[in-house]
Amino acid sequence: MKSLRLLAVACAVSWAVAGCGGSSNPSLAELTDARGQVEGAPRDRPEGWRSNKPGARYHRGDGVRTGAASSARLRMAHGGGVLAMGARSLVRFGQSDGLQKITLATGEAEIETGDAALVVDTASGPARLGAGSRVRLHRRGGETHIEVVVGTARIEREGAEAVALAAGDRVDVSSSGDVRAPAPATTADAGVADAKMAETPAAVIPIDAGAPTAPATDGADRASGPTLHGRAVTIAAPPAAIDIALPAGETSRVHVARPPAYVRLTVAGLCDGPAVIQVAHGRSRHYYRGRDSVPVTFSHGRNRYRVYCQTDGALVPAADKARSRGTVRVLRDAGRRRVKTRAPANSVDIDGRTYRLLYQNRKPTIRFVWPDAPAASKYELTITPTRGRARNYQAGKPRYTLPSGKLAEGSYRVRMAIPGGARSPETRVVLDFDNAAPVAQLDAATFGPNGVEVRGLATVGSRVSIDGVDLPLDDHYRFHSRVALPAGRRAIAVKIMRQGGAVHYYVRRSPSKR
Repeated sequence: MKSLRLLAVACAVSWAVAGCGGSSNPSLAELTDARGQVEGAPRDRPEGWRSNKPGARYHRGDGVRTGAASSARLRMAHGGGVLAMGARSLVRFGQSDGLQKITLATGEAEIETGDAALVVDTASGPARLGAGSRVRLHRRGGETHIEVVVGTARIEREGAEAVALAAGDRVDVSSSGDVRAPAPATTADAGVADAKMAETPAAVIPIDAGAPTAPATDGADRASGPTLHGRAVTIAAPPAAIDIALPAGETSRVHVARPPAYVRLTVAGLCDGPAVIQVAHGRSRHYYRGRDSVPVTFSHGRNRYRVYCQTDGALVPAADKARSRGTVRVLRDAGRRRVKTRAPANSVDIDGRTYRLLYQNRKPTIRFVWPDAPAASKYELTITPTRGRARNYQAGKPRYTLPSGKLAEGSYRVRMAIPGGARSPETRVVLDFDNAAPVAQLDAATFGPNGVEVRGLATVGSRVSIDGVDLPLDDHYRFHSRVALPAGRRAIAVKIMRQGGAVHYYVRRSPSKR
């Protein structure tokens, strides 16, 4: 009975989080930022609006709306996408063919899909937004305006061919389901729009709400893009804020709690004029333009980029060769996984088989054993690397333990023998770093008026830095420093360079600017 009473209390307290639907009606979105008047209504009481605060969750059929001069930001459950709502807007949540669905009943919103596709209801039919896309919606008087900023969208139409949209495309969907290009704005329209903006100064929260605006690219009109390999390309809108600055040509992994990662790619010295960055993510291609440094968006997963140079609207040299290239893999990782501080212990039988030993931080202690070895007073262990000299160790028993760190990463042939007598089978041992293991843990990144206090732990042999400044490490590779937040950045990025040259960045965004 006590557990039932607790459940009843929980349901009563959290009705604004769309009730206790359980696994049959899972949460589809969570309110992360509310400014002004933000209200929610459960599906069984669609007009039962009540004030909502950050932390409220919404299920299938639930709605959320904003008042005048108000705005809301929500995190989508599928794919980690983001929904930003403007003033006087109403959204309801649903599901369609296993995908999350959003219905914009009125107002305006901006959607970033993250790493999963998403469906938007229109009068024409469902509009499927591709993963890694950013789309703006505006609905007034039964008509929906759709603008694809980044990525793709596809509007399905019953009895007609689907309409495919790419970055830079805009369409209007009428209440009757017609899809057409938007009419050019007149001077009168512009005046009305300006008046409406004056009425509602908080019209739309950007995806990176509260973050400083990124500098403009080269001032060129994005609609008149350059040509690449003989084809015109559309320049995508730059991200509104920056997480991290990376040098062009670097290949690295970026660990961030909520992908995508917003990166300023430094291209100074590569081009005399503007640089054009091609970012390939799966089958999609996005293009960004700027001078010296170019703000780009890297989606969750593997992103391959190339840097081209532009002159008079064309790319040079004539062969369209990239001046620089690299790969950035964005991982959904907040850096909170623990780095093991103790060396593991492994046992290897010298029996002719192959053993692969993975370690996560400190190299393992390895105990070599010759099973069923003949009795003797002396044994000799020989370890031969793929490259380099063999090493011999003497033992009074048919086993020998190598302390942690005695073997570097690599492949070895191992044999034990009785001097002048019997020999064990040759055994192969491969020692390798576990790529699934964390290379660092970020215990804290506390943002304050005097900078950011950073504390964490790196794997043995790593070099730790922030914006080119090395952080001091103790004997256990722990770091604890206070650093300044660079101008125009909303996040701190801890660079971990491992032995062998692998580069990782752990990004922590300011809590007020997520």
